[in-house]
Order: sequence, then structure tokens, then C-alpha cells
Amino acid sequence: MQKRLGIEITDKHLDSFKNGIIDKDDDLLIFESFMQPPSANIEAYSLLELTHPELTDLFGDYGFISEQGRAYLYEETVMAFSIVDGDAAEIAMALLQYEEYLIAKERCNNETIYFMDKSYEDLLKKVAAAYHINIHIFDLDK
Repeated sequence: MQKRLGIEITDKHLDSFKNGIIDKDDDLLIFESFMQPPSANIEAYSLLELTHPELTDLFGDYGFISEQGRAYLYEETVMAFSIVDGDAAEIAMALLQYEEYLIAKERCNNETIYFMDKSYEDLLKKVAAAYHINIHIFDLDK
């Protein structure tokens, strides 16, 4: 998972943004590193690029697939978490509970990162407590 910047522009602003573009989706230019747009009139989005995602049917409400086939999530709408400890059977049961809320998941190193709507953080914690599993919620602002 990589943090990216998406800037929605029109053709009249295109010349201002030639450097650093790594991808595109319609009028949204995607940049490798996060930076402040030079003008307040330009719509900017913090994006999370998923490297090896498994997408669910909910993905389209929270992200998009770019022209180059990369999967991006709008950071402000999602939270990311992993399951760090617990009995295997309890983890499986918790994942069944989470399943209908998952937007995507991604294998990163030796862990699976799950993505869910930010508004479900309390639900996430209650299910983890009910099944006695330990979760780690990622700070996506960093």
C-alpha cells in the first residue's frame, strides 16, 4: 500500500502538472508523492494505491481502477486494519462477521491488511473483543 496524490484538473491546468504523474483516471492525475496542489481551486485527494488487492463488490464505492489497471482507495473514506493475534477458529469467525463490510484486502509482507469504511470502527473493535482477537488499526494519516 502506497500513499498517492490525486488531483482533478481540466486541460487548462494540465501544463502545470507534467512532473511526477504516474497514473491517470479520466480527469484525475495521480502523483507518486503527496504534495500540496499549487492552487486552492484544484480538487485534491489522498489516495491509497493497493499493490496486490483482492477487491469486493463494495470497492467501487470507495475507490477505482485507473487507466493503468492500478487499484486506488480514497483515504478519507476508509480505515485499514490487520489481525495480529488470536485463536485460528476465532479469527475465522471474526472474518466471517467482517466479510460483508470489507472493501478490499491486500497481502503485504506476511500479513493481510483489510480495508473497511471508516464509520465501522466501533463495529470492528466490538467484533474483535467478542472473538478475543487482537487487531491493529493503521494510522493512514502518516
